[in-house]
Amino acid sequence: GHLDVLQWLKEEDLLTEKDLIVACRDAAEGGYLDVLKFLNEEGFVWEEDIAWHAARSGNLELLKWVLAQGRELHKGCTWLSSFTQYAVMSGHLAMMQWVVEEGCDLHEDAGLWSLKSGRVDVAQWVTA
Repeated sequence: GHLDVLQWLKEEDLLTEKDLIVACRDAAEGGYLDVLKFLNEEGFVWEEDIAWHAARSGNLELLKWVLAQGRELHKGCTWLSSFTQYAVMSGHLAMMQWVVEEGCDLHEDAGLWSLKSGRVDVAQWVTA
């Protein structure tokens, strides 16, 4: 999430390909849109599953931006049950609502997962 440090490391040519992969994943999962935009502008080629990492952040704006860059959630697949499970258990209700609005289905166990994680509000929405 420290864009200034990442920019300095890039300017000094101190980043390896592995460093960039880790930075990209960490930025996506941490919800650091500014870092992802920088990496994108620098021409860094993201891994196939970058949108899945963005989804894990719970940051809907970030996920929408990643998808707008032509990325898919996971190698051409639609919303995976593992993402749905993470979103439900983390209480990312706004993200789940958006996913459903986009025409994707929630996993059949979404209500159960939300109850197990103590998210009664999410369970109520899932089962409504």
